[in-house]
Amino acid sequence: MSLIPQLMSGRKLEHDLKFASDGPMSGLVEGVQSETLGATSTFVLKETTTANEFQLKASILALDPGAAGRIVKLPAAITDGPDLAGRMLRIFNSADESAVGGSGAGTGGELIQLQQSDGTHICTIGKDDYADILFIDQSTPIEIKKLKKHSVELANTDMTALLSAPSVILPAISTIAYQIQFVKFVYSGTAMTNGAGNLDVKLGSTIVADPAGTLVESASTTFHSASNVQQEPTLNQSVTITDDSGAPSGGDGTSKLVVTVFYYEF
Repeated sequence: MSLIPQLMSGRKLEHDLKFASDGPMSGLVEGVQSETLGATSTFVLKETTTANEFQLKASILALDPGAAGRIVKLPAAITDGPDLAGRMLRIFNSADESAVGGSGAGTGGELIQLQQSDGTHICTIGKDDYADILFIDQSTPIEIKKLKKHSVELANTDMTALLSAPSVILPAISTIAYQIQFVKFVYSGTAMTNGAGNLDVKLGSTIVADPAGTLVESASTTFHSASNVQQEPTLNQSVTITDDSGAPSGGDGTSKLVVTVFYYEF
């Protein structure tokens, strides 16, 4: 109503809402949009979607990677339509578990790798963690929160294979380097027999945490600081867990070790 004088005088009316024949209004709903992913997924601003595309509808995304690590791409701008300039997105990894993949190895459980629409890496988002992304303009996303966390769950078969098949906690990514600050270990279920060595969490070949393997002999929670370990962050290095002597044995399907790393990426 306050702009009626401008309309009556013939002056141009200005607003910040953008429309397009193939896309929605530029405003995002202040709510939560939940999606379960089944492959590399792309969010779009257009109204039509194809396989593994989701229309971006809200400023908070709760994404379940769906039993595997996933790449998630944020929307590209559309011609004469909305873009993300000046917007803030909060993206939460809502994975209900984060298994490493069976018998060791794996690719880091249910980790999300967030990318721009052209595949440029923005950040990783671990299980039960989130990222706040501020768009200075459509092509300049800035991650606000820096300290990250990610958890992987090692089943009985993963632990018995640790000596020969180290399990991946964070995968190697060609354009980033990790620095580990802290590691938490939670063991539950039927006790296993220690393989006589330590469980080593490694950044590349550098051991950043090495709790005694006895932690698998009973329910336990163990913390290890990695901030006092000299680390030389290097591009394309993974973070893994292995056993330095002999893998644990025994146990059953209830035996589980959850390893959580707190880290920075550069």
